[in-house]
Amino acid sequence: MVKLEELLANPKIKAIGEIGLDYYRYTSPASIQKKFFKSQLEVAIKNDKSVIVHNRAADSDIVSIIESVWSEHFEKRLVLHCVTPNSTIFDFAKKKNIFIGLDGDLTYDKDKLEFAKNFPLGLIVLETDSPYLTPEPLKKT
Repeated sequence: MVKLEELLANPKIKAIGEIGLDYYRYTSPASIQKKFFKSQLEVAIKNDKSVIVHNRAADSDIVSIIESVWSEHFEKRLVLHCVTPNSTIFDFAKKKNIFIGLDGDLTYDKDKLEFAKNFPLGLIVLETDSPYLTPEPLKKT
């Protein structure tokens, strides 16, 4: 964390990310991931930086940890990268004015499209997680 704090002291650096939790691959124990994610969020607040959050199969813990350190600092300065259609994440993001990142899979994931239709347009960031989440015409078969 010391090195991260040193890097974030640079005014040219505007954001920290992707940080978060990935329970899909479980390359690190959840307890360690949660500890570091919370610490990284606290460092972002302390250094007045925006945050890009990675979330893979960890919706409840992502929301819980962000809530535990929540500061108005994060309003419209936090992006939930590559979200999946989940009411926990969408409701939380709407309530807190958090950006959500949508990818090319929006063109073929009907659930994601329906959630997106009910989300404030001003809080949607269009992303590309290419080559993994490409739009329908480019989707691998």
